[in-house]
This record gives sequence, C-alpha cells and structure tokens, in this order.
Amino acid sequence: MLDECRQSVAVGDLYETEGRRRTTWVVQSVVDAPHQGTLVRLVQVDGLGKVTIPISDLGYAGGFTRLGDPANEG
Repeated sequence: MLDECRQSVAVGDLYETEGRRRTTWVVQSVVDAPHQGTLVRLVQVDGLGKVTIPISDLGYAGGFTRLGDPANEG
C-alpha cells in the first residue's frame, strides 16, 4: 500500500484541504527519511504555509484531496 502511495505522489501534484476555507497545496518534495519513512513536503499555493507530513497522511484520512484525480470527480 505504501509503495503505491509513493509511486502515485510526484513533485508538482496538487492537493486540497477544506476547513474554514479551501486551501490548495503543491508537492515540493518527496523524501525517504531514515527511521521516519517517506515524507512529503507541501507548500501552500498563494500563501506562506509549508508542512512536512508522512506520506500515509496524504489522503482522505489526513484531510487531503488530490486535485485532477478522476477517482475524486463525480
């Protein structure tokens, strides 16, 4: 499962979170960190926010929706 996530996440991919307002994020880097696993660095589009999260948190459980993904459109 984690290998599938790793292969499907690439630099430049867009993700979105919804809270009080909708925020769009772009993947800046994907890094394999010793003793931590694969980490994804996200940068807020049109903002100052930056966050580094485990790749396993990049999905519905972590509150992220991938933009442009046919599985999310309906």
